[in-house]
Amino acid sequence: MLKRSVKEGRSLTRSFLVSVTQYLFSWMIDFYFAGVIVFYKLAVVEGMSMRALISYRFIFATARIIPLVFIFESQHKHSLIWWTASY
Repeated sequence: MLKRSVKEGRSLTRSFLVSVTQYLFSWMIDFYFAGVIVFYKLAVVEGMSMRALISYRFIFATARIIPLVFIFESQHKHSLIWWTASY
């Protein structure tokens, strides 16, 4: 009976940690986007063009995502190429 309660306690602790980490990641993402918005506002106030700001955003996002695509899609490379070429 003691072993059963220990296992139940571990599963309860595990579910608690999973729920806490989900909230922490959510808060981290919220703070990240809040920081991005503040820096966008500062850049626009200083005189940067919105076109240039959005262009930089897309360029850096593409540069960050491309290596991840090659890493995670390396096993499915031919299906990725055909899917992209179909457009």
